[in-house]
Amino acid sequence: MSDPLLSLRLSVDYPGKSGVLRDLSLEISPGEVLGLVGQSGCGKSTLALAILRLLHLKGAAAEGAIHLNGRDLMTLKEREMRALRGREIGLVLQSPMSALNPALRIGRQLEEAWNVHRQGSRQECRKALTETLENVSLPAEEDFLKRYPSQLS
Repeated sequence: MSDPLLSLRLSVDYPGKSGVLRDLSLEISPGEVLGLVGQSGCGKSTLALAILRLLHLKGAAAEGAIHLNGRDLMTLKEREMRALRGREIGLVLQSPMSALNPALRIGRQLEEAWNVHRQGSRQECRKALTETLENVSLPAEEDFLKRYPSQLS
């Protein structure tokens, strides 16, 4: 059996609210799929933001360990985390209107994210985006990439 892709032991507190996530632990192995399901407000997004080390934006604090491919994310500098986000780990929120710029087409936003982490021609970028979209069962046609976030559900 291989080492886990992601493993964590975590607790999260918000100012004035302790134990938002308490002693949460999980491991995800390569090739394994995990569905995180729960009622609104139960901590699904908090967990995702903790893994990405973005909780400080909401005034929260995380304690514990988060390992991605054997690296302890809790000990990485912010510069190192920025290099990982979008390249090795990311988050797509439930509502496209809250996750994407409503004034820009989907394709442009995906190209921008790709270009932050990789160098290459526009053709290479489009090929990579097409493969990525197909891997997550989203349409990769040009029509889809020309849509605005409000046209998705």
